Amino acid sequence: MQNDIRAKLIQVIEVEHLRGGDETSGLPARWVKTYWDLKGNFLSENDPLVEELNRKGTATTETFRR
Repeated sequence: MQNDIRAKLIQVIEVEHLRGGDETSGLPARWVKTYWDLKGNFLSENDPLVEELNRKGTATTETFRR
């Protein structure tokens, strides 16, 4: 079963930005990382609040985008 995994080294852009922490969202401020390819296409996001709530089974990513 060694042939069921593929890996490739690619170049990506990592962007960190502050999300939440304002009066309208009611959410805590936290640093969110987004990942983009070199053509500007969105690849992925790492929001620590969403990750924590997903572990608890209480949130989806769309709930906390701001």
